[in-house]
Amino acid sequence: MTERNPPFHSDESTLQLLDVPVGTKEDEEVPMHYYIRWIFDFIAPGSGLTQYWFYDQGRRTQEAVEGYVKDVVEKTYLHTDGAKMYEIYNAAGIIMRVAC
Repeated sequence: MTERNPPFHSDESTLQLLDVPVGTKEDEEVPMHYYIRWIFDFIAPGSGLTQYWFYDQGRRTQEAVEGYVKDVVEKTYLHTDGAKMYEIYNAAGIIMRVAC
């Protein structure tokens, strides 16, 4: 771990949004309702950065986490809780997951 590549943290939380059902096609007309959706936050305290990631209509999936970190090119550490979608990093490739 270096100053250039400090560890970062991630967690997710819910939002209630006025939306169409997940999987609705663009040309399909359906009434909008309030749905629970997920938003991820990624915090890099060493860099002073916080970013929010809203993925694919608020789905809570491994693809959401992978989509955010797809451009990581140097080894780094990701601190997470025990949520299933973060387990993709247990293989200890370029991103090492450190669960709390």
